[in-house]
Amino acid sequence: MKLDCFLICRVSSAEQLTGYSLDAQSRMGKEYISEKSFQLVETFIFQESASKATEQKKFDEIMGRIYVYISKNNKPLVIVVEKKDRWGRLHSRKELIQNLVLQGKVIVHYFRERQIMDRNCGPEEIFMDDVMTSLNKFQSINIGKESKKGMTEKAKQGWLPHKPAIGYINNPDKESEVAIQINESERKLIHRIFELRAEQNYSYANIAAQVIEECLVPKKRLSSFKKSTVEKILKNKFYDGIFTLSGVEYEGRHELIVPHHFRKKVYDSFNKPGVILNRRLDGLYADFLTCGICGCKITYHQKKKPSGRVYHFYVCANGKKKHETLKGMYVNEDVISQKFESVLDSFAIQETLAERLAKALNANHLSLQAKLRHEEASYRRSLKKLEIREDELYDDLKKGLFDEEFYKRKIDEVRKERARFADLLITIESSVSEIYLQTAQDVLELAKNAKLYWNHLNNSEKVQMLKKVVWNPRLVDTTIEYEMKKPFKILLEMKGLSNNEKWGG
Repeated sequence: MKLDCFLICRVSSAEQLTGYSLDAQSRMGKEYISEKSFQLVETFIFQESASKATEQKKFDEIMGRIYVYISKNNKPLVIVVEKKDRWGRLHSRKELIQNLVLQGKVIVHYFRERQIMDRNCGPEEIFMDDVMTSLNKFQSINIGKESKKGMTEKAKQGWLPHKPAIGYINNPDKESEVAIQINESERKLIHRIFELRAEQNYSYANIAAQVIEECLVPKKRLSSFKKSTVEKILKNKFYDGIFTLSGVEYEGRHELIVPHHFRKKVYDSFNKPGVILNRRLDGLYADFLTCGICGCKITYHQKKKPSGRVYHFYVCANGKKKHETLKGMYVNEDVISQKFESVLDSFAIQETLAERLAKALNANHLSLQAKLRHEEASYRRSLKKLEIREDELYDDLKKGLFDEEFYKRKIDEVRKERARFADLLITIESSVSEIYLQTAQDVLELAKNAKLYWNHLNNSEKVQMLKKVVWNPRLVDTTIEYEMKKPFKILLEMKGLSNNEKWGG
């Protein structure tokens, strides 16, 4: 009878996570399992400190899986590990393992040391196991202590021994005297954040919005870049040349990104409320258009005349500095509105044509429903056949026509196929609903009354209406470009063929 086994591969540091250590453990462990003819049930490959009880979450998870296995099976479970220090460096954890071993519920194979711990191991082996645990614990504590000494010495030399703040990176050249250098791809971001606070006293939220709009935030940071990120940056003493290690402040030797006069103004501003801008709220197309040349957002601007008249303009934020000048690129809001109103005119249809289209849509919808019903019946027949096949496999197993391993493999295949057909049924059942027809009718209703709706909507509602009709709206120099969304694109094609009876069904 083959014994089931768990393979455990662990490294203690993140640097080893994708390196040779884990790969070698997995490869050699599987070779050992094959040599011993064990049945591999689960493999655990992970990085976790083995010396701190509070950090051994994965160890606890594995122990839980072991307890579940031995509660359901009447045979011992084999644990295959490279060597003792991969399994644990704490006596409290090692004792749990030893108790399971002595009870005959677990057999541990240390394949690099070629040692096996089972219920027949003598007290001298348990004693040596405890001795090795103590040695491993001592080694771990000693390494930690020496590491702290090394980090303190590095801090005294003026270099932060950890990952530096945003805008800086650890120098990949370990031989260089400069341990931390400026990340040039983030230099402008940090400088701009301090500039906006120092010169204009922007609130944290407005600073975050502004640097994102100017395309200064790297893509990898966009999802987590919030006003709290801005606050942490502005209050981080690292940008003032100071860092803290274990509660002690050190003077850093890293090059400073932010000028002294900016930093002083920023620190003085912490006792004052930041200016909260009413950003582009009056702009009808604010946050709707992008620049078709560089991809930056199109920003809204107001220009007030002495007479009191207000002009509304839109222009590229130019965060990527693709435009040498923005002169002549400002577009009046009325010009943009006229362009989008012409979009509504383009697909407007008369009542007679709308009725013909509705009739065609109804016919197509009924045809689609019939086809989907046919497919649904086919899937249900396939599911029934798979249920019968599952029963047949069980009967053949009881008759002894094949072993349990073959049965498990075949039954897994059948159940995967059943799950696939079940998912297809769910998709079909939702497709047979009236959603498709309702969407088509909504498009027709909008096409008949688009201009009427437009004239009765406020600014926010107008933009929402446009979002239903067009996508990728962009400003190329002073020209508006866009693509029609598929339902309305099809509607335009049908409108062009309105004299052709073929589409009418």
